[in-house]
Amino acid sequence: MISGETKFYLISLYNITGKFINSAPNPADSEINMQLLINGETKEFPNIRFVRELLREIGLANRPAAVERNGTVIPHKSFDTAELADGDSLEIVTLVGGG
Repeated sequence: MISGETKFYLISLYNITGKFINSAPNPADSEINMQLLINGETKEFPNIRFVRELLREIGLANRPAAVERNGTVIPHKSFDTAELADGDSLEIVTLVGGG
C-alpha cells in the first residue's frame, strides 16, 4: 500500500437464517447537516433533503410560498421532489397580511 493511501473494504455477511447483513453504515441512519443560504442568511439544517421538508422546518409548511433555488423558480407541485444540496442559495417569499 502506498503511504497515505487508505483502502476501505465492504464486508457483507449472511447470518444463520440466511438474511443478508451489511456491515457498512446506512447513510439514511446518520444525521447530515446541510448549510443553505436563505434570503441572504446562512443557516444549517440537519436531515433536510427536499424543499417541502425545509419549508416545514422553518414554519412555512401550511402557507403559500414561492421558492427560488440557485436562480431557478421551483414550481409548487415540485416541492416534494426538488432536492436541496449543501451550499444552495434560496429565496423564499410568502404572503404576509397586515394593514
